[in-house]
Amino acid sequence: MRCLHTFSDWKWTGPAEPVVSLCEALAALGCDAVLAYPKAPAGFRERTVGKEAERRGIQSCNALRLNRYFSVRDWLFDFRAIGRYAASRPFDIVHTHLTHDHAAAALSLFGRSKRPLLVRTDHKRDGLDRGPAMKLLLGRTDGLASYSRKIMTQDLGRFAYPAERTVVLPPAVHVYEGPIKDVRGSLGIGRDEKVIGVIGRLKPDRGYERILGAFKMLRARMDKVKLVIVGRSSQI
Repeated sequence: MRCLHTFSDWKWTGPAEPVVSLCEALAALGCDAVLAYPKAPAGFRERTVGKEAERRGIQSCNALRLNRYFSVRDWLFDFRAIGRYAASRPFDIVHTHLTHDHAAAALSLFGRSKRPLLVRTDHKRDGLDRGPAMKLLLGRTDGLASYSRKIMTQDLGRFAYPAERTVVLPPAVHVYEGPIKDVRGSLGIGRDEKVIGVIGRLKPDRGYERILGAFKMLRARMDKVKLVIVGRSSQI
């Protein structure tokens, strides 16, 4: 089976890890999985989708631009290129992960007599955005995946998408195999204390008020427990 995954972001953001890990897992199962993503700015030193895909040996596609920011030239290019590239392999599935590449793939594949199946994974915490544009887009989509039953239930209710064409898949995770270090002492955590940790961008829309609220409830019920939040942001 040949599958083209499209991801219109070069940054190593929340959805990037499960997308790259999914491609890695599919390749390990013998699938011909190719990941298409935009190029990172020259000289960018931090982690990117491209760097991680290369490190894990994932096939990459450089034939698409996948610029999710306004660019008539890049968008018109992809409207033509995605369909041509999908037919050239040929791919059995085009699996999209963000709304921009989902829309670009749907437009590029529209009207083709022998086109691959179009699939979308919903990475959004609260489900796909409401509106007629998304409903029209899903009407041209052959399959819908999400990481939880709650998210899928929201999408089914909003868009009346056929349940038989959906699947709930746990997100793929790449197990960390690098060096580790015990930092309990530097964080003031005792050996007899339990630790709850969360890692992510420190932004108001990431649900940290729920984490803090839940931890407050936990502290009222037990002693010797600490919460460690790891992340960074300009809004820290």
